[in-house]
Amino acid sequence: MKTGLLFLKLFMLVLFSFLSGCQEDEVTVINPPADQVIKPNSEEIKLLQRVALKDGSSDNIIDHASCLSLLFPLKVTVNGIVVFINSDDDLGAVEDILDEFIDDDDEIEIQFPITVTLENYDQVIVDNQGELDNLIEGCIEGGLDDDIECLDFKYPVKVSLYNSGSQVAEVVTIGDDEQLYNFFIDLKNDDLANFIFPVTVILSTGTEALFYDNNSLRDFIKDTIYDCDEDDDDDHNDDDAVDEIAFQNVMTDGEWIITYYFEDREDKTSKFENFSLVFSADGTFTATNGISLFQGTWQIKADDNGLELEFDIGEESLKELDENWKLIDFDDGKIRLRDSSGGNTTYLTLERP
Repeated sequence: MKTGLLFLKLFMLVLFSFLSGCQEDEVTVINPPADQVIKPNSEEIKLLQRVALKDGSSDNIIDHASCLSLLFPLKVTVNGIVVFINSDDDLGAVEDILDEFIDDDDEIEIQFPITVTLENYDQVIVDNQGELDNLIEGCIEGGLDDDIECLDFKYPVKVSLYNSGSQVAEVVTIGDDEQLYNFFIDLKNDDLANFIFPVTVILSTGTEALFYDNNSLRDFIKDTIYDCDEDDDDDHNDDDAVDEIAFQNVMTDGEWIITYYFEDREDKTSKFENFSLVFSADGTFTATNGISLFQGTWQIKADDNGLELEFDIGEESLKELDENWKLIDFDDGKIRLRDSSGGNTTYLTLERP
């Protein structure tokens, strides 16, 4: 009898030591309320995983893919100039070289092999551009990729976890997005989870919001998904923000001529050398070559990725203008535009005569 009692005491002591070693601090485990649990494959899980995905947009100027990140250090050749990239801060040097001239054929060559981190935090060694292109094909650009970047959790956060099969409850401390993503990936069908509230969320503006239940947190994430510019285009750090009214005022102030048109790696400016354009605030414009007068329409479209300029004119000799042109930059005397579609990039420059 005494031997059995001694064994039981020793077992409880070992169990207590084990549990104490697994938890950083003592937290009371509270089983999630029935109407508040986070269940596998639920809407909450999918939203939380999207928040926790790794954002790969900061290096889009090199890889054009928001669902993967390049692991630094990295060596690239930009228009013949070698650039060593040790952090995101060095990406500005790449943009400076690309923006130096608009009439050159920009080219970035990556020195392989490289390591890339996928949005699920898996790392892959890539040996050549073909392998990288295969990974890039799985990405959707322009803000439509899966990760939600307009908010983030303020870590650490704690989650109470209860397994209905084993009836074991525990508290899990989560320190970053990768741990949060993997926690929900590993959640079993008989697991019930719930944040230990309150939970703090940091918005893209830097402000913080406090939540006390899953329902309000879920609804807030859904409402906030598209509230910020996710910087998923090929520009670096969104430094090309444009005042739409200022741009329209410049467009409608006088006459313009086409001084540069570069398409399919060929300078085709001569096709437009006799034309001048005048844009009106009512959305119409005229084009004349000194002999004939043609009329068309134009409009400015604004979204999180900047401004686009759309032309519509029926004249066959000007049909190349009928594109959705992304505004690169402008001043009182020059407007630079770019169209990327069909695997080709076309450049258009308007200047004062």
